[in-house]
Amino acid sequence: MLGKIFLSPALFLCFFIIIGALSLFGISKISESTNNIYLLRFQNYQFCSEVISELYSNQNNINTFVNWVNIELPDDKIANQHQLIQDVFNKNKEKLATKLNDKKLAKEEEVFLENIIKSLDGYIGAYTEVYDNHDSTFMMNALLGNLEDSFNKINSELKELLAFETNLSAQDYKKMITSNNIIKYLFITVFLVSIIIVSFITYIISMSITKPVEQISQILTETANSVSESTDQIKTQSQNTSIESAKQAAAIQETSSMIHEISSMTQKNASNSHQVQSLTDEVNKEVQTITHEMLKMSEAINKIKDSSDQTSKIIKTIDEIAFQTNILSLNAAVEAARAGEAGAGFAVVASEVRNLSQKSAEAARNTGDIIKIAMEHSQDGVIAVNSVNERLQKITKGTQTVLDLITEVSAANSEQASGISQINTSINEMSESVQLTSNATDSTTSLTITLQENLVQLNEIIANLNTLIEGEK
Repeated sequence: MLGKIFLSPALFLCFFIIIGALSLFGISKISESTNNIYLLRFQNYQFCSEVISELYSNQNNINTFVNWVNIELPDDKIANQHQLIQDVFNKNKEKLATKLNDKKLAKEEEVFLENIIKSLDGYIGAYTEVYDNHDSTFMMNALLGNLEDSFNKINSELKELLAFETNLSAQDYKKMITSNNIIKYLFITVFLVSIIIVSFITYIISMSITKPVEQISQILTETANSVSESTDQIKTQSQNTSIESAKQAAAIQETSSMIHEISSMTQKNASNSHQVQSLTDEVNKEVQTITHEMLKMSEAINKIKDSSDQTSKIIKTIDEIAFQTNILSLNAAVEAARAGEAGAGFAVVASEVRNLSQKSAEAARNTGDIIKIAMEHSQDGVIAVNSVNERLQKITKGTQTVLDLITEVSAANSEQASGISQINTSINEMSESVQLTSNATDSTTSLTITLQENLVQLNEIIANLNTLIEGEK
């Protein structure tokens, strides 16, 4: 019987422990994916965008240098422009070398960075050849094609790295969504299964206890009627009632002992209900802790979204610079056209500057589109985390409801123990009354057979009570 009583709350507690473990596992996976997106992929993406922006800016500086050489500006001005270009190159090399030493990089990212550094060295070498031959305008302009090829190569490799980082971010985001869906469906499945199983077991336990008690009550009623008939006969044959009264007193004493055992078991059940109530309260606190952690994760995703907004503003600024460069190139082309044949070379340079500014604008727009997609994904993450948080709050309310029910069961056990104690007192009073009757009568031999049959029925009642208490062996 003890096993049946404890089976239902024990199973319910096990299901809540399983739900808590699944919650912690899913949250750790979502947190890992979020950290990968924000701490690794987003920072690498931002790093690539900065390098691309600086390369485009330095290419514009090189174009300015070439233009100044073609129009034969003073040497000191050309030297200052050359120094500015070299400073940007050195800054880019230092950035790439520092990033390559980052231990958090994947092997593929290291390969990309090594190739980019090699391409940057080639780009610098191509510019060095242009600078070394700037005294000869013809040679310098002839080497510009090689310089542009080197720039396009490193630009292409940086865009490939951007695409690779975007792909890794998408994979981490899919992992986060998958973990979230697994938690959601497992929550629903485990919670529904736990309710069904616990309800079924509670019904079985209730039926297994109620039916034997009803049978015992019916047998006790029939026995009481039989004893009443025997009592009428005892009035006419009081000389035989002494011995049978003694037997009845012994039987009542045994019944009193069993009622006392039932009372002890009921009190023990009440104590166990209090323990289950305490364990359920601890589970409720753990679920509240998980809800608090989900709120922290939601704040982290909102910070990711804010960083994406700032990066979008930077891309917009690059796009505006490209637009202004395009306007300047158009003005230069107009001025070259006015100059006639003398401005023909300058018109070619202005055309190249315009092409480069258009490519820069297109790259900025593409980068802006990618960041917009990342912002939308971040927003989806916020919505998903809020949904999980709402479901955790519902589970917390459900746990509180279970805690209230267990409290009611504990109170009912206490009332049952009090009622059994009163029954025990009444049986003791009955025992004393039978003893007085036994002392007052002389004999009850003629009713021995009837009383023996009643004793057989009482033995059956005792066996049923033992089965109810100890269970079937």
